Amino acid sequence: MSIHEDMPTLRPDHFAPSVIPYSDVAGSGWRGSKLILDSHCGTHLDAPSHFVADGATVDAVDLADLIGRCQIVDVAVSTYDAPIELEQLPEITQPRIFLRTSCSDRMESDPEGYFHHHAYLTSSTARALVTAGVRLVGMDCPSVDLDGDDAHQILLQNNVSIIENLVNLSTLPNECDIIILPLPIVGCDGSPVRAVAELEILDAPGDS
Repeated sequence: MSIHEDMPTLRPDHFAPSVIPYSDVAGSGWRGSKLILDSHCGTHLDAPSHFVADGATVDAVDLADLIGRCQIVDVAVSTYDAPIELEQLPEITQPRIFLRTSCSDRMESDPEGYFHHHAYLTSSTARALVTAGVRLVGMDCPSVDLDGDDAHQILLQNNVSIIENLVNLSTLPNECDIIILPLPIVGCDGSPVRAVAELEILDAPGDS
């Protein structure tokens, strides 16, 4: 997600960012801005300490879990508040998995529905991902669970990092290499991330 002061935000749990200029080229010869960011702003990583009292903070998350081959799974939902059941998932073949629900398609047009009525992982699905050896779970939803569910706890207690508010998953193939880079904020529970997929670019016919 692009970060700006009018971006869709899950309120009141999280607040919108502020970008406050404190210097400009005309007056100082250089430009600088003060950033005020929620640790769960936009596309972000949930570190284990987000829900686990003694869990790893974002600066301690192993980057090896966030960089490498990722499996992208279609679990598109047609209704709000849709659970993602274990039966909807194929064989898990990679330690990183993105769940493509299509929920992000309505982020701008229906932010209320996007943030409060979205697809989510059931407890059994979250446990199955842990059992399969998954180290990173990403979704194009604002959260892996809805109020009262426990997917956060199940994943984070097992040191499975979570990426929420992913966008553009419809452009990805079933597998690709990804790079997820959080800010190494010491002692923090999460961070906005730059989530990048490395795609093979095929030469057009006639190109050398």
